[in-house]
Amino acid sequence: MRLPQLLAQRNVKLVVIDSIAGLFRSEYDPGDAVNRAKDLQMVGGQLHKLAEQFRVAVICVNQVPFYHKYFYQSWS
Repeated sequence: MRLPQLLAQRNVKLVVIDSIAGLFRSEYDPGDAVNRAKDLQMVGGQLHKLAEQFRVAVICVNQVPFYHKYFYQSWS
């Protein structure tokens, strides 16, 4: 992980990770949600420790795919 090195060398106050779950979606099979959730939780714990250690705010956002048959039918 390069983030700890960056935080140690620079005066970083905010870390934003966009679409964190997207990184995990491409690495796991759709039926492997349990292991994906465990690994995502582990990364979250590591980010929390880094936030405390370097007194930096960490924001993780996630794009949630939305599909609803009635929504798309109304645009037809």
